[in-house]
Amino acid sequence: MYSRVTPGAAGGQVDAPDIFHHWNLGRVPVTGNVVDEPPWWEKYDLPIHPLDGVSCKGGGGVPAVRLDSIAEYEGQGRWRARNRGNDWLLAADNGVSE
Repeated sequence: MYSRVTPGAAGGQVDAPDIFHHWNLGRVPVTGNVVDEPPWWEKYDLPIHPLDGVSCKGGGGVPAVRLDSIAEYEGQGRWRARNRGNDWLLAADNGVSE
């Protein structure tokens, strides 16, 4: 069984299952039909804060944006976020650069 030691209650430690043991986290080069997706904040046209000391963009979080810029109001206090997760694929197929 895959496990790892994690902090437990009252400063003790517990042996917990490693939920990432099936993931290929740099162990083997990726092969097959690989899709290099843009980051989620680019998919949704969200601004992103850099995080000091972190080399990857996106570590600083997203500032507040107007809800109507990312969602549609359905009435009675309900909002539905626009699903733009794969819009970048359509743009790529049509020769549009993001």
